[in-house]
Amino acid sequence: MEGVRLLIVLKLAALAILTRGYTAQTPCDMNNGRCSDICVPYPDFQMPYDDLPTGYFCACPRGKAAFRGTLCLPRAHPCFDPRFCRGFEKCVPTGSREGYGYRCDCMEGYVPRGNGRGCRLLAEFDPCEGNGGCSDVCISNGISRTCSCRLGYKLDSDQNTCMDVQPPTITCPKVDPVMSTNREVYVSWVQPTVTDNSGKPVTVISNLSPGKFYWGRYKVVYDARDESGNRASCSFTLNVGPPKCPDLHTPINGAVSCDTSGFGKFCTLQCQNPYDFDLPAFMRSVPYYYVCGSSGTWSPTIQVPDCTRYQNPNGNLVRTLYYDYECPDPRARKQIKENAVSNFKRSPFGLVCNCDVTVKDFRVICGATNTSAVRGTPGQGSK
Repeated sequence: MEGVRLLIVLKLAALAILTRGYTAQTPCDMNNGRCSDICVPYPDFQMPYDDLPTGYFCACPRGKAAFRGTLCLPRAHPCFDPRFCRGFEKCVPTGSREGYGYRCDCMEGYVPRGNGRGCRLLAEFDPCEGNGGCSDVCISNGISRTCSCRLGYKLDSDQNTCMDVQPPTITCPKVDPVMSTNREVYVSWVQPTVTDNSGKPVTVISNLSPGKFYWGRYKVVYDARDESGNRASCSFTLNVGPPKCPDLHTPINGAVSCDTSGFGKFCTLQCQNPYDFDLPAFMRSVPYYYVCGSSGTWSPTIQVPDCTRYQNPNGNLVRTLYYDYECPDPRARKQIKENAVSNFKRSPFGLVCNCDVTVKDFRVICGATNTSAVRGTPGQGSK
C-alpha cells in the first residue's frame, strides 16, 4: 500500500512538471524544498509547519514519516509521541536520522523551570528559583542570575559555590602571675574564646595545658583552625615563681645592687665615698648581703641604714663597700656592679652556685643624695 501511494505521488509530480514545462521553477528547485528525502511539487499544497512556500510536499520512504513536514524519521521515533516532552516543550531530533535520539526544548516565549522539569512563560521566569544553584546569595538580573557571597566568603572557580576565607576569632585569657613557696605548683586558666563565621566547630590545639609547672616563665600558644583550613592564634605569658619580695630601702647617699638571674634576690648595700653607714642603736653591723627567697621575706633583716656619716679613718668597725662618683654616673654604676659580683662570689651562695655570674647579672638602684644629713667631719669621723 505504501508503495502504491509513493507511485501515485511520483506520477503527480511528473504530471505537474509536464503541465508547467521543463523550465518552470518549483519550490523543490530551491534546496530541495528543505526536504530531508523527496520533494514533490504539488499545486496548491499548503505545508502545515514552518514558513515554507506552497505548491509542494515532502515524501518519505517506507518505514518513515515526515516530522514537521520536512524531516523524515522512523515512525517509532519519540518525537511522534507527545508523551516524551512536556507542555510548552518541543521535541528536537538529535543524532542520525536513522536513530531515535531527541531532546526537549522550550517553545518560543518559554524558559526551563528551575527544577529542570518542563517550561514556563518567560514573563514568569525567576532565575533565582531554588536559589539559582548558588550556595549563598542569588542576585536576579531578569533572565539570568549572579551568585554572590556574604562577608568572609568568596566565589569558587565554578562561580556558584562560596568558600570560607575568614579565619576564626580566638581570644586568649589574661592570666595573673602565680606565686608559690613550692617550686612546683598546679596552675589552671580559662580556655580561650573561639568563634567562626561559619558557625561550624573549630579545632583548637595548644602547646601547653593546665597542670603542674615549675618556677619559670612560659609562653602558652593556642592555634584555631576551621573546617576550611583558615587559621588564627593567640598567646599569653605565664609567670610562675615565689612570692614577690618587698622592695628594700635604698640608702641615702648610697645604692643597692641586686642580681637578676634567679627567682630569689641577692642584694648588696654600698655607700658613696666618703660616706659610711650610720647604724641605728638596734644594729651593730651591716649585713654582708640581703637575701630574699621563696618565703618572700628578707634575711637577715629588712632594715637598711643610710650612708649619713663620714668615714672614720681611725677605726671603721662597719663593713662597707664603697664606690666613687655620684650614682647614676656610668662609672659609679660599673663600680657598684663589680663590688656586688665580688661580694656574691665570696658568699656561700656564690661558692655553691657553680655559675658564671657577671656584672650583666646585676642591676643598680641609686639612693637620694643628701649631704646636709651627713654627721661628722670629713676625715675625722663622727663625734
